[in-house]
Amino acid sequence: MTLFLQTIMSGLTNGAVFALIGVGIVFCYRSSRVINLAQGETYMGSGMLMAKMTGWGLPLIAAAPAGFALAVVGSLALERFILRPRLHWRVSRLIVIAVGVALVAEGLADLLV
Repeated sequence: MTLFLQTIMSGLTNGAVFALIGVGIVFCYRSSRVINLAQGETYMGSGMLMAKMTGWGLPLIAAAPAGFALAVVGSLALERFILRPRLHWRVSRLIVIAVGVALVAEGLADLLV
């Protein structure tokens, strides 16, 4: 019975996380008309920071706000400094910029971990 409950809770947790990521993608697209392909890297960066901080001995309750803050600051920086000044460009170019940001974020995560 406990395996069944663990499976149900894990499924609900994973579904909620994917739903939140989907809502973030929709909000980004609706506000700028650009598909932000770096959305997953924002999620990855905050999760990596939380894992690193808990590895340093901080409790999860202290690491979670730091991960959330990193996601918010990173997303705002991407939108304000990289995408917004170029909204007059063609959408295909903006998508390539978002892919470039995603690759840079992955490279930074590889270096820091």
